[in-house]
Amino acid sequence: MMKPPRLTAMFILLLLAALLFPARPALADAGPKPSVSIRFKELPADERVYATLIAPADKIFGPAQPASERDQGWIMGSGIEADIWQKFIEYKDPDGYICYTFLVDVTESGLLNWGYYPPNAFKLLIYLAGQNRFVSSEKLERYAFRSEFTADINGETVRITHGAMWGSILKALGLRLLVTWVLELGLAYIMGIRGRRKYGILLLVNLLTQLLLTLLLYKVGFRQHIVGYAFLFIPAELAVIVAEAIVYTRYLDGKKDGSYRKNTDYIVYAVGANLLSGIAGVGLTKLFPGVF
Repeated sequence: MMKPPRLTAMFILLLLAALLFPARPALADAGPKPSVSIRFKELPADERVYATLIAPADKIFGPAQPASERDQGWIMGSGIEADIWQKFIEYKDPDGYICYTFLVDVTESGLLNWGYYPPNAFKLLIYLAGQNRFVSSEKLERYAFRSEFTADINGETVRITHGAMWGSILKALGLRLLVTWVLELGLAYIMGIRGRRKYGILLLVNLLTQLLLTLLLYKVGFRQHIVGYAFLFIPAELAVIVAEAIVYTRYLDGKKDGSYRKNTDYIVYAVGANLLSGIAGVGLTKLFPGVF
């Protein structure tokens, strides 16, 4: 049976992670999430530029809600001026698309990224503060699990083109894998699962599960909307936990390094490790949008 200090340490670590990243529900493993990224080719000089994605009304996009004057707390937290937000609330789209509680000042970054439950059908809406006018794109759709576009403002219109994808996918995979390795090896050390052989198995298993999970979600779920993604992602993550628990109980037995642990220890570790990296993954979306 796992020694009480090790069990206590594991739950303390998980509790700290939950306190650090409380904003969103935890998902097992730092797996990829669908996203829409739009990079602006060139922005007008000496101009504050704000952008959002407007979408059909009566839809649900995670924590994003239809924009209203009741969103004062959200406005204060985002750093968006109340008068700017009011203009987006009052904007009338000819196709009935509306604004949600998602608005980005893209003046400095030149990047808009909706990295958590983005709409499947949308328009890019841009507000040029100096000119006090809106520019809207044509109707767009997510063309992939991670959809990337380039926007070029040209007078009264904005030209949208599809961006490259696989380079950013591989970069995101590398970052997710690094975070997963650090967190899950750290938890293994705290729980007393140690030794080069065991660490090698943990590294290899996480490499394989991350590769398979990424391929599954990017290929099978390539054109899935958010409901289809959820039906695909949740069973895939549960399958990862089960697969890792099976491998750990069969191959982490430390006969070669003189230690032995009961199978229940490895099952607890598999669940706890994926929970830990999942909580951290959804939290890190704020620092690395579109990656976790």
